[in-house]
Amino acid sequence: MVIFTFDPLRHFNSVLMVSLDQCRQILEKSGRSYSDEQIVKMREFLYKMASIDYQLFKLAKPYDKDSNNLHPGLDR
Repeated sequence: MVIFTFDPLRHFNSVLMVSLDQCRQILEKSGRSYSDEQIVKMREFLYKMASIDYQLFKLAKPYDKDSNNLHPGLDR
């Protein structure tokens, strides 16, 4: 069985990622400050976690063209 991986860090360019400034604004609401390197590492970690979650979602529910995503229990 071949599993296709989706790695946002490899497939998305930096324009589509949350910017460093946006990350800094969110993180510094708690009153702490972070270096650029720390913010980049946190952002990369979160994108990797999102990639893993997306892969698990796709494996758990294979795409079904007859499935209705608004009502998962209804097949048409």
